Amino acid sequence: SYFQRIWGLRTQVKTSPLVPLYLAEIYAKTKRLPKAISILKDALPTATEYQDLLLFRLAGFELQSGDYVGAHKLFQQFLSSYPHSSYRAEAGYLDAYASYELKDYAGSIATIDAQFASARSGAYAAKMLRLKSLAFVRTGQIDKAIEALKEYLPLVKNDLGAQVDLTKLYFQSKDFPSVIRESGAILKDYPDLAKKDVHSDLLVRYMRGLALLTDKKYTE
Repeated sequence: SYFQRIWGLRTQVKTSPLVPLYLAEIYAKTKRLPKAISILKDALPTATEYQDLLLFRLAGFELQSGDYVGAHKLFQQFLSSYPHSSYRAEAGYLDAYASYELKDYAGSIATIDAQFASARSGAYAAKMLRLKSLAFVRTGQIDKAIEALKEYLPLVKNDLGAQVDLTKLYFQSKDFPSVIRESGAILKDYPDLAKKDVHSDLLVRYMRGLALLTDKKYTE
C-alpha cells in the first residue's frame, strides 16, 4: 500500500509520524494487532510530533490485544507525560478499565477519582461512573456502588441494564422501599419489557414482589 511504501523509506527520507499511525490503524482494523503495535513501537522513539497520539493509540492497541499489564503501563506513561492532551479523558477511562480487567479494583477507582479531581473526566464522565460502580461491587462496597450508579443514570438515557443493576443493589442491601421505587420506574419506562427482555422483566418483577411482601405492601 501507499503508506507501507512511505514507511519503508523512513530511513532515507523524512516521514510524518502520521504515516505509521495510519498504517497501524489499517492493520488494527484488519485484526493484525501485533503488526500495528510493532509499527508504533518503532515510530515513537524518533517521532518529533504527535507523540501523545502515537502513545495513546499504542496503549489502546495493547488494550485491544488483551495485554492489560502493557496497556496499563502505557496509559500511566501517557497520563504523566501529557497531562494536557486532548486524549487525556479517554486515556484515563481506558487505564481504569485496564486496571479493572487486572482485578485491581482499588486502582481502577483511584484512577477514576483522579480524573474527576482534576476536572478532566470530560465526555467520559458517565462511562467512568459506570465502571466505578462495577469496581465498587467487586470490592463489596455496595453503598458506594449505588451512589456511583445514581450519579451515572442522569447522565445517560434509557440504560435498562444500569437501572436493573441499581435495583439489584438496593435488593442486595435490603433497601426494599428503594427496590419498589426503582422497579416501578423500570416497569413504567419499559411497558413492553416482557417482549423485549424476558430475563430482565422476570428479575425486576421477582425483586419487586419480594420487596412488596417484605414491606407489607401486598396490593401494589
